[in-house]
Amino acid sequence: MGLLKNSVWTFKIFNLFYFCVFKHHLTVQFLKIKTHFNIFMKQIKWLCLSSLWAVMLFMTACEREFTPEVVGINDNIVVEGYIEAGDRPTPAFVVLTRSVPFFSEFNTSSSNIFVRDAQVWVSNGTDSVRLTQFCWSDLDSNLRRQAARSFGINLDSVTSNFNFCAYIDIAGRMRGEVGKTYHLTIAADNRRLTATTTIPQLVRIDSANFVRPPGINQNDTMWQMRPWVKDPAAVKNYYRSLVSVNGSSYGKGRGSVTDDAFFDGITTQFYMPNNSPNRRKEPDAIEDLFFKGDTISIKYCQIDKAHFDFWRTLEFNANNQGPFSSYTRVIYNIKGEGGIGIWGGIGVTYFDIIAPK
Repeated sequence: MGLLKNSVWTFKIFNLFYFCVFKHHLTVQFLKIKTHFNIFMKQIKWLCLSSLWAVMLFMTACEREFTPEVVGINDNIVVEGYIEAGDRPTPAFVVLTRSVPFFSEFNTSSSNIFVRDAQVWVSNGTDSVRLTQFCWSDLDSNLRRQAARSFGINLDSVTSNFNFCAYIDIAGRMRGEVGKTYHLTIAADNRRLTATTTIPQLVRIDSANFVRPPGINQNDTMWQMRPWVKDPAAVKNYYRSLVSVNGSSYGKGRGSVTDDAFFDGITTQFYMPNNSPNRRKEPDAIEDLFFKGDTISIKYCQIDKAHFDFWRTLEFNANNQGPFSSYTRVIYNIKGEGGIGIWGGIGVTYFDIIAPK
């Protein structure tokens, strides 16, 4: 019996000793692991800090102040010319100006902006007509008012140095006809520029609705205008809309052109903003809306694809501003070295209406 007790105590003592030794061993191993882990984490931390400092030093070393150079550009002749058919067509005319560097100052009073003494010809394949140069200084007060309305010139902003010039078929010998193609030839500054355009079929606005503006823009004095138009089926059509209010010149909006990709062959309604150059600036006026009683005239233009592409890309660039905007190359139909711009045939219809009171 005594031998059994001694054996039990011996076993307990042995277990206690073994547990203490084993625990100590585990503690030592844990401390070793912890030590190694701390060393490892310090190395990782040092490596991360070193990498961060290296990146910062690299970025600092690569950073330098950038000042864009004032670079010159090619001295291009900028062409803007039209020939119309349909309702109240204006005579064929062409405006020639010179391009200017991006960082330079620009104003219409500069004497070298407009290209003078050029030879400008319009042909329909059978007959050719040379357009006549007219400058602002050549016109009397009555003709100046007519020219200002046709070209969208604000007479209040015209200075004594202003000398706008254009080439016009003043006698109307080359009248635009629907379906015909017209060729433009320009000889100026030892350059020869050409372009071709076609006048599409006419499409008329059928009617228009005036509705109250939605949401917070609602008021009792202004209307939102929505004209109706029937698009011809199985024909690709391109449109441009201009608007005059109370006898103003015709103005365009931020997106004046569209095609019939979504309404081919159907009657559709579109939103017509008030883009008149002299729209009223009253305190309660809301941009793009019409006042009750306004006399409204829409110049509804049918244009060919080259003409459409020019305004589509030009207006996209004008509306797509800011540091994160992307550049889109403006597509033009002027051919010849040193020439850019548009020669466009237009099938014109007008829709006149008075906004309900």
